Amino acid sequence: MNILVCVKPALAGADSAMVTREKAALEISRQDLLAYSCALWLRRQAGGSVTLLAMSSANAVECLEPLYAYGADRIVLLSNPLLAGSDTVATSYALASWIRNEGHYELILSGCQSSDSETGQVPASLAESLGMPCYANVVEISLGQQGCFLLKRELERYFVKTEAAVPTLLTIKNWAESERPKLAQILENHKKVELQQVLPCDASMVGTAGSQTRVCRLRDRKENSFRQAELYGIDEGIEQLYAQITRINQMKRGEKIYG
Repeated sequence: MNILVCVKPALAGADSAMVTREKAALEISRQDLLAYSCALWLRRQAGGSVTLLAMSSANAVECLEPLYAYGADRIVLLSNPLLAGSDTVATSYALASWIRNEGHYELILSGCQSSDSETGQVPASLAESLGMPCYANVVEISLGQQGCFLLKRELERYFVKTEAAVPTLLTIKNWAESERPKLAQILENHKKVELQQVLPCDASMVGTAGSQTRVCRLRDRKENSFRQAELYGIDEGIEQLYAQITRINQMKRGEKIYG
């Protein structure tokens, strides 16, 4: 089974919207590392290969190359100045283009969201671009019959068991089987990250030219912060909804909002 893991060299401690990645400290998102551990476990169970795919500036090689010590067969970095500024749609388009050009992968894994922007949009958008289903928030996997996977997924306050056939894309939220670097692979590894600078896609569809959204700012999330829901009766709920729609329309018209 050929497994592809999408990993993101995320910004470490970014505090502004526009960051020069060539000069920034980068680290692999924690949930992407969980997806990598899952891929290695699946390779032990079913055989095959594990390839890591990233898209970032060339200095991301520094945080990608050590991942060979865990057992990856191949690590590929898409890096081209024209990719800079890509939003989630442009990013998934570039990744999907490389995957289609490269060949067939039965299974694609990623984390649920990156540790810097935390949008969680790229995996689903990538699956849509490739025409395959996407199952999110996976916490357990077992091998089923006829090439299927039995998944346990965490959805809000519940766990849901699902059967998924290949090819498919899974986002990993948690994984109990942690991997450690292997000394033999550290000593014997002569593999290098494959730096691919030739765009696998239409340049007008990536980067700032192909992105419809812009990051206004980044800020740290408060610890133990949760969304709060307010419950209303039907009449009061309608009034609150009408008030919100009115405020949105006023903002669109550029009117000042009081109160």
